[in-house]
Amino acid sequence: MDNTSAIEQGLADAVMGRPYGFSVGGKHFFLYPITMGKMFLLQRQVDALGVKAENIQVDVSIEALRLAKEKQDECLTIIAYHTCKTPEEIFDNALIVEKKNLFRNEMSQEDIAALMILVLTMDKTSTFMTHLKIDQEHDKMARAMKIKESKNSLVFGGKSVYGTLIDAACERYGWTKEYVVWGIDYTSLRLMLADKVNSVYFTDDELKKLPASVRNNNEDIIRPTKENMERILSMNWK
Repeated sequence: MDNTSAIEQGLADAVMGRPYGFSVGGKHFFLYPITMGKMFLLQRQVDALGVKAENIQVDVSIEALRLAKEKQDECLTIIAYHTCKTPEEIFDNALIVEKKNLFRNEMSQEDIAALMILVLTMDKTSTFMTHLKIDQEHDKMARAMKIKESKNSLVFGGKSVYGTLIDAACERYGWTKEYVVWGIDYTSLRLMLADKVNSVYFTDDELKKLPASVRNNNEDIIRPTKENMERILSMNWK
């Protein structure tokens, strides 16, 4: 599988919210997609790992094996949290300890490392952003807005995750704060808000000033024609 196919497969898994399954001691578990709440909760444990970025870039398995040997307790804590789906499970300390003890008794260092590879590479949001050219889209919009003659609007706020993600999602989709933090996976939340459709009106004179790369932007949009639907359905989403 080439890199593009792997990214598209990962994107399909993200859309479906597909968890990774594994068995330990005769019991089956899932590593669920990370939510915003779980991400913040795990930040201290992740920081305590002291992940070496250079090892991740060269070979993530090398770093995973090192962590499984040198930081086993932290690894088991992180894996246990990833197997929890609801806030009730996540905040059940007895359940977390029970899972950690089971994993410690039943898994080898190689088993722990294999799961840590999945954990360390689970958040592919930045990869998807680049693959889908969402960052380029934001750059195009910024260049387009420089052409607008009317500058009579000011933007305030958006200085924290409350404004950029939580409030934006609650206002746009009518979700509760609890659902935004614990209900939807972080990758989907980020991509939905980053890739939402925006329309900007330009006068004829303003349109003439737009760079061709921005003016022809809509040509890149996959429109819901019969041909495009057949194209989408023909993609390998397995």
